[in-house]
Amino acid sequence: MMNLAAIPAFLLALSGWVLIVSSAVAMLSGPYEGRSCQTTCVQWLFFSGTGAALLGLILGIIGLRLAARQRLSQAALWLAGPLCAIVLTIILIGNLA
Repeated sequence: MMNLAAIPAFLLALSGWVLIVSSAVAMLSGPYEGRSCQTTCVQWLFFSGTGAALLGLILGIIGLRLAARQRLSQAALWLAGPLCAIVLTIILIGNLA
C-alpha cells in the first residue's frame, strides 16, 4: 500500500530547499536598489521555504510512523531536517543580534 505522506513530504522538503536557495540568490544578486526581488519578495521566499520545510518534516515523521515506503520518508527527513535546522539558526541569530 502506498503511503500518502511520504511523497508530499519529499516534494515539500525539496521545494523548501528551492525556495530558501532562491531567497539567498535574491539577497545576493546585487545592490538593493537594482534588485528585482526586494524585501517583501525575499520575505515571501524565505517564509514559504520555511513552511514547506516544516510541513515536509512533519509529513516525513508521519510517513515513518505508518511504516510503508520508509525510504522515501527517510529521504524527506534527510532533506527537511537540516533545512529546518538552518532556518532555526538564522532566526535565532537574527533575534540575538
